Amino acid sequence: MTNGTTGRSLLLTMAFSALLVCTLLTVSSRPARADSGVLPPRPTVEVASSSPVGGFIRLQVAFPNSWPWTAHPWQATHTQVQWQTGEGRWVNVTGWYGALDDVDVDTDGSVTGEKTWWVAPRDFGTGPFRWLVTAGNSGTALAASEPFTLPARSANTVSMDVSLPE
Repeated sequence: MTNGTTGRSLLLTMAFSALLVCTLLTVSSRPARADSGVLPPRPTVEVASSSPVGGFIRLQVAFPNSWPWTAHPWQATHTQVQWQTGEGRWVNVTGWYGALDDVDVDTDGSVTGEKTWWVAPRDFGTGPFRWLVTAGNSGTALAASEPFTLPARSANTVSMDVSLPE
């Protein structure tokens, strides 16, 4: 190639590169349209107050040192919140059923599981309720908490403790 050809090739390459960069900058600087599939529209969230609306109920489950972890891992331990009817029967609360959220292993080797549910303001102060701890989906009852009443106001937590049998 001659110097003239090399110079023109270099000039064309630089011009093409500049055009490509300008095109990419123009495309990437355009706002995404909601119907383009790039970014969905995002709802606007307004926070009216810094305090939470609602309360919580929390169960803490103490596992015995002799717990058969290989046969029954903590993830297979389920909880169910029940309410007591006027006739004294315990009835499952729809939606407040599930596996433990987490476990904590203390330095002494003791294991405590935890489950927390949110409580709507309309339910504040109602009861009696109890926690039932079961062996997975089989429903075999392992332990039940003492009866309790839901929290009385926002940001309150009612905690209950149960110990599983050896």
